[in-house]
Amino acid sequence: MQARSTSVSPVHAVQVSLPDAGDESYVELVELDHGDGIWGGSRTGHPDTYGTAAEVMAALSGRPDDDAWIVEVATALARERDWGHPGGWRRPLLDVIPGRGEMFHATAAVNRESIARHGLDWRRMGAAPGIAGSTQPELPAVFVCDTLFDVGFFVRMARSPTDVWSVRVDGLWVETGPDGWWIINQPIVPERLRLVARDVSELGDDPRP
Repeated sequence: MQARSTSVSPVHAVQVSLPDAGDESYVELVELDHGDGIWGGSRTGHPDTYGTAAEVMAALSGRPDDDAWIVEVATALARERDWGHPGGWRRPLLDVIPGRGEMFHATAAVNRESIARHGLDWRRMGAAPGIAGSTQPELPAVFVCDTLFDVGFFVRMARSPTDVWSVRVDGLWVETGPDGWWIINQPIVPERLRLVARDVSELGDDPRP
């Protein structure tokens, strides 16, 4: 879409990392209107562009509007409006990447049987509190970590015995969540899961179930 001038005050600004384009390559994206879904975008060496999130990202990344990554970025931006996070939290930085290999998730050990049967699904959160003590899902998503070292942070935070699960993320989209952690915005089926450690309060580099 052609660039045009606008005097509309921004609603939200986010920096979106471009895949396979280097660590310093990103789009500065600004939401200009909640109702109309109009965004403005800028990228070094490109003219400012306006349109829907998908149109702007496509123009500034050189990908078609219906590219799978473009669709997922636009969906992620729309989804966070409905999170209802305290304080109206929205991401200032957004990475959306295709999952590869394994990532890790920590949860209360009392959830083990339910997870083995149903997988990881925030909609099934029951009597057991979350890792940080919350009684409701912090987001409609599954929190995951790159490494066992990283997931150890959640194990140490937990208020009850904790299990650690490996999640096979190939074929899934992974995106940034709060405070630099990663999230997956769909439930994870049991076939993608492997119990790595059970009933732990500390996590070494190579725990065994």
